[in-house]
Amino acid sequence: MPFVLDNSVVSGWYLENQASAYTEAIAERLQDDRALVPAVWELEFANVLRTACLRQRMNAQHAQAVIEQILSLPIEVDRQATLPSGVGVAD
Repeated sequence: MPFVLDNSVVSGWYLENQASAYTEAIAERLQDDRALVPAVWELEFANVLRTACLRQRMNAQHAQAVIEQILSLPIEVDRQATLPSGVGVAD
């Protein structure tokens, strides 16, 4: 069954100081399942990689390799806009 993937978990796959048993377990789950992420996740993850490069935790080539690896995973981006509750409802 698909599950919602959080950016903090994905960051743990590529940044040693954020890795945990939980992030590893979720990585293993992706071998047999697929994950869903909101559209903003892409921007959040790009920011994580940018920050890691600025803090010299990885270089740009490594960040590019991470992006290519992420694109190969069964992660589906939900691009359907969701309105806040009550917006657009006629009284």
